Amino acid sequence: MEVEQKLRELLSIMINFLAFKFSDEELNEIKDVIRYSDDLKELDEVKERLFNALINLDEDKKRVERLAENLIELIAAIEKKSSLEIKASSVEEALQNAVNELNSIKEKLECIEKERIDYIRAYVVDLVKQITEGSGSTDVKIIAEYTIDRIEKEPVSLFQPEVFRRIQDLILEKEKEIEVERSKLREQLKKVLRSIISTINSLADSEDMILGHLNEHLTDIEDVLNLTNLDEITERLTQLSAKLRETIKKTQRELKKTREELGKNAKIIEQLKVELEKYKEMAVVDELTGILNRRGILDMLAKEISRAERFKLPLSITMIDIDNFKSVNDSYGHLTGDKVLRAMAQIIKSNIRSIDLFGRYGGEEFLLVFPNTPKENAKIAAEKLRREIESHKFKYKNEEFRITISAGVAEYNYGDDVKSLISKADEALYKAKSFGKNRVEVY
Repeated sequence: MEVEQKLRELLSIMINFLAFKFSDEELNEIKDVIRYSDDLKELDEVKERLFNALINLDEDKKRVERLAENLIELIAAIEKKSSLEIKASSVEEALQNAVNELNSIKEKLECIEKERIDYIRAYVVDLVKQITEGSGSTDVKIIAEYTIDRIEKEPVSLFQPEVFRRIQDLILEKEKEIEVERSKLREQLKKVLRSIISTINSLADSEDMILGHLNEHLTDIEDVLNLTNLDEITERLTQLSAKLRETIKKTQRELKKTREELGKNAKIIEQLKVELEKYKEMAVVDELTGILNRRGILDMLAKEISRAERFKLPLSITMIDIDNFKSVNDSYGHLTGDKVLRAMAQIIKSNIRSIDLFGRYGGEEFLLVFPNTPKENAKIAAEKLRREIESHKFKYKNEEFRITISAGVAEYNYGDDVKSLISKADEALYKAKSFGKNRVEVY
């Protein structure tokens, strides 16, 4: 957001000028708030501290005047005004004017923040309703009602980990329901297949019976050919004709019955196939790690792209790939490889913000989505993850081993869609791999 970014630039200039007024610990704390905090109240508190320090500054007047001019120019750029509209006859008046303008900017930011929170609140409530739609579980309904009620009454709870845990619980409960339904469908499918096998066996039995009758008829025909008495031949042919008609009728009845059974079973199989595909498409949780699967994280990314475009917010993603993961499977077995993937999911979850999203993109790849985050900050977050994973000790029996990751960071630009944004992150990831792995590169 342009206004917020300009405010951060303004505060950065002030802290650089006033660095000598604060201890190293205070200085680092203020710089962290300016760079990374999404809380407007924290930014406002920093602004007040800096202006108080500035007003009480016992330095020469020219230095203060120069700073006041710089502040006024930056504020004018934010407000899209001429610096002459903000200038004053004295330094004190100029600083007061700057404070007034910043308060005006703060009010605008609060309005934007409120609009953003309202949008996110409506989005999350809609998401909860979609997840619980059609659920027959009492637990799911209770969790959903509690979550929606909490969000409606306290919009700020959107950014609290508890709400995200509740939504994750809903997804897992829904996934369990889907798995139960899939199990039922699989059992129905097995039942139908057993019915088909029985029908085929019946068909084979009918075929044996029909062949037996035909063999009898062949014997009767051969007997007739050996007769010489015309009356006897006529009588035997009359009997043979009646038998053949009966055999044909019986055969037709058996074939009709078999066709009907097979047709009915074929329809049931098609219905079950459609149902199984539907439940397969509904699955958004990765069975191994318990986090979003490829479908789930791509759906969330598409929604975040729409939100970033609508509110002109920054958005970044990071594609993470475990280095030399094949060697882990080859050296310690696939069960240990699965443990590494589950541990990776937990490490990522513990080291990102509650508003960030992540999922298993495929194999040993993970996709992270950082809403309202420029690529510079996303790179810092990815570096933090890289160091955390590099320092983590994995175990196989009595042996310890470590793994590393490579990461590619990309930022959303107007006109990007899911495919193009991921393509940029993939390109950055490829660069990280080609430069020696265990590193983060930005597109």
